[in-house]
Amino acid sequence: MTRTPWLESPIIESCVDSVTNAIRAEQNGADRLELCADLHLDGLTPPLALLQAVQTAVNIPVKVMIRPRAGDFTSDDSEKVLIRQDIDMCKALGINDFVYGSLKEGRLDIEDIKAFHTYAQPRSLTIHKAIDYSEAIIGDVMKLVKWSRQIPQDSLSILSSGGEATAENGIATLVRMLSLTQNKVELIVAGKVTKSNLDKLKKILPAPAFHGRNIVS
Repeated sequence: MTRTPWLESPIIESCVDSVTNAIRAEQNGADRLELCADLHLDGLTPPLALLQAVQTAVNIPVKVMIRPRAGDFTSDDSEKVLIRQDIDMCKALGINDFVYGSLKEGRLDIEDIKAFHTYAQPRSLTIHKAIDYSEAIIGDVMKLVKWSRQIPQDSLSILSSGGEATAENGIATLVRMLSLTQNKVELIVAGKVTKSNLDKLKKILPAPAFHGRNIVS
C-alpha cells in the first residue's frame, strides 16, 4: 500500500463502477480507486471484463471489492467458495489489493477476515463499511489494530463513516477511531464525502485518506 505522510496530503480515493468513471477520477486527481459493481447496492465484486478494462485504462492503484451479493455481511459456506474464486480471479490479473468485511452476531467477524487474509495474502486489505454496522465499532477497531501488528506493516485499512450515514454525522466516532489507528492502520473516511465537503472534513479530521463516489468530480 502506497501511503502519503500522515496528516499531510491525504490520499484521495475514488469509488468507481465503470471504465469511464475510473478514467475521469484519475484525470480529476484521484490518488487511488476502489472498483466495485452495483454501487446502488453498496458495491459488489466487479466482473472480470471490468477488472481487465480498468487495469488497462488507468495508472493509479486499484483496489477491488470482494462481496458476492447484496444484503447483510454474513457469508455461508457456498458464498465463501465464491469469495475464494473471486480472489483467484483477481490474483490471476495481478490484483493484490482487496476490500472486504464480514459480520457475525453483530460484530466484525475477525476470524473470517483473518481467513480471508490468509487465503488472499493481499498487498493491502481494506475492511469496508461492514464495520459501521457493528454493535461495538471501537472495540472492533481495537481488535484490528492488535491484529495489524501480526501482518505486514501498512497493509491494513479501515473504511468507515463512524457508524453513521455520513462522515459528518459520524465525526465523533471517527475522531476516536483515528486516535486508535494513527500510525498503525490507515483510516479511510467515507460516507457522502464529496469535492464540496472534502476540505471541511480534512480540517476537522486529519485522517490519512478520504473516500467517495464524487470526491473528485
